[in-house]
Amino acid sequence: MEALELEAQIREETGKGHASKLRRKGLLPCVLYGSEIDSIPLTVKTSDLDRVLREGGPNALIKLKVDSKEYVILIKEVQTSPVGREYLHADLQRISLKEKLDAMVPLHIVGESEAPGIQGGGVLQHLLREVQVRCLPTDIPESIEVDVSQLDFGESITVGDLKTGDDVEILTDPEEVIVSIVAAQAEEEPAEVEGEGEAEAGPAEPAEPARVGEEGEE
Repeated sequence: MEALELEAQIREETGKGHASKLRRKGLLPCVLYGSEIDSIPLTVKTSDLDRVLREGGPNALIKLKVDSKEYVILIKEVQTSPVGREYLHADLQRISLKEKLDAMVPLHIVGESEAPGIQGGGVLQHLLREVQVRCLPTDIPESIEVDVSQLDFGESITVGDLKTGDDVEILTDPEEVIVSIVAAQAEEEPAEVEGEGEAEAGPAEPAEPARVGEEGEE
């Protein structure tokens, strides 16, 4: 995985009020932490962080330049606002290229249209969307492919079926199901409302009142 570049500046002031001012200027408050360094408050351009995430994904390997120093980092977490998904804050973790680490890697489904179970009318049930792996930072995959092209009705693929090579160890339970093909649920017809049949027949004719002097008069 090739490292992307990101520049940052040391942040002298902290606090919510100052953070809001920075965001209005297009800057994002961050904190850098990791082994052999104290936590350092920083700012980066919001557009630069967005570019790195779009180009490299959540596990992008990054060369962070702070003044005259350079750190190899991962973006550990990005906090966003509940409305509008605006970036609020980012946690940057310094790492060593020689030490293995744990990371969450997304799963990429391929071959869905070719699966016999799908062609036969079944539905692909997607139960797991990422797995935890352990490897060197340079070996973190952008995603892991899950080929369902041979999957038939009633069959499934588990974590233990994934192929990643010797450099990447999967930590997620191998028995956990990723996808399966199940029967499509038939649409239920709406139940007939009680009394609806009588209503369709129309209102009953009112009984004709007895006439004075006719039989049946009491």
